[in-house]
Amino acid sequence: MNNDISIAFHFHESTKHSYLSVRTDRYYLDWSNFPYFFKIYEDVQSVELPKEFPKPREKALDAASSKSKVNKDNINLNTIAELLYFTAGISRITNFGNEKYYFRVAPATGALYSTELYLFNCDLQDLEAGVYHFDPYNFRLNVLRKGDYRKILSEISNEQDISQAPISIVLTSLGWRNVWKYRKRSYRHWFWDSGAMTANLLAVANAEGLEYKIVTGFVDEQLNKLLGLDGKKECALSIIAIGPREYVSQNYATDFKEINHRVKPLSKKEVEYEEIYNLHYNSSLKDIKELKEWKSNAAKPLKYEHSQLKDFANLRFSDDDSDELWKVILRRGSTRRFSREPISLLALSKILEKAMSPLNADFLGDSANSLIDIFLIANDVEDLESGAYHYDKERRVVEVLKKGKFRNLASYLCLEQELAGDASVVFFLMTDLKKVLEKYGNRGYRLCNYEAGIRAGMIYLAAYSLNLGATGLTFYDDDVIDFFSPHAKDRQNMLVVAVGIPAYKAKMGKIYTDLGL
Repeated sequence: MNNDISIAFHFHESTKHSYLSVRTDRYYLDWSNFPYFFKIYEDVQSVELPKEFPKPREKALDAASSKSKVNKDNINLNTIAELLYFTAGISRITNFGNEKYYFRVAPATGALYSTELYLFNCDLQDLEAGVYHFDPYNFRLNVLRKGDYRKILSEISNEQDISQAPISIVLTSLGWRNVWKYRKRSYRHWFWDSGAMTANLLAVANAEGLEYKIVTGFVDEQLNKLLGLDGKKECALSIIAIGPREYVSQNYATDFKEINHRVKPLSKKEVEYEEIYNLHYNSSLKDIKELKEWKSNAAKPLKYEHSQLKDFANLRFSDDDSDELWKVILRRGSTRRFSREPISLLALSKILEKAMSPLNADFLGDSANSLIDIFLIANDVEDLESGAYHYDKERRVVEVLKKGKFRNLASYLCLEQELAGDASVVFFLMTDLKKVLEKYGNRGYRLCNYEAGIRAGMIYLAAYSLNLGATGLTFYDDDVIDFFSPHAKDRQNMLVVAVGIPAYKAKMGKIYTDLGL
């Protein structure tokens, strides 16, 4: 299963965009079959989340990095409401014709929001131990199971921390929401979107002094069954354990029965792409033995090798100063038009630094490691000559790949979208896919897309912390590699984020917690 990496290679190649493919592969959206925005359970009890909850008041740029302080205060329903809202809550509502569209606090491709959140928790002073689904529309928790299932979750993932952390949040993909528009390439998007939400979640946890760990290794079938998912239409992607590892219980559940709650259909019909199911199945871990072997290998560092270039530009760093995190999250929205004005070298430096902040993740071993390598086109950055660069995070410099004005080329590389040409800087998040798959198997394809999504989410947060704008873009895969070669000849591009000064003043979002179905 996981070790036949030809499956991931084939999927990646078959889902690449090119100048020719976008002109010959015509596809028209069926708006009459548009998927519903929310997952609605029809036969479960629910717990109302508090409408008034704390706001993460740490400076946003500080919150992009893990903090040494640890919050020993009791985790309660207010904490959970804060974490869930600022990860996946509704911040904007827009009318298009007779339809309302609901936008979340984290970016998502096509504003389709295929990522769902589930909560595992121990007994808290105001919330019974259980497994819950987060309903952002009604701002409540749907009760899926009662009981403390953290021990089972820790066994399924081979992570003892999970049994002792007060809460864990599981991110899943309700695939059809994204498949409806992006078809089989949407499998990449599942991880980009869940990664962007993860970036928000980690920033809020950091702001509140709550330690975390990202867990991507688990026995897929068992976790999906624990959540009551079929593992096909909806499947688990990652687990985030949150809080001090001091919440040990005498009442852990030791077994579980299958559940199958009734859920409202998303659309009249769903179109299935077998290639997606094939890759997801063949990147799954089938039992504890395979999981332990995978974890043991994943803990070993994967180092990228590249020759350090002698021609480079120094970056500038200073103490962080930004708005409180909650304000930045509500201000964020994908920019639709840039002004072609320059950003400062200091701003570029801070974005790069925060984008590559350490991550505590099971697949990285050392938190300083990363599967992602950042390349960039600087269209207009003060005190930096226009050109193509590579970010060397160890030396904290940008290496010069080629100098020149590349606005038109940046636009072309990003599916001929003007946003990339108008932006001050365009970031290309790349990975050595061959090395990643050789180390992690097909599951590595999930990981590099997921980490790219997290890094993109961090770019968003850093940009909006600096009163800039950002937007994620798709791209012509092989043309991107060709442009940045020979330095990028062994890389594959995972994701693109354009940053610049918006050409308009966007309204700040607001906290929506009481819409009611």
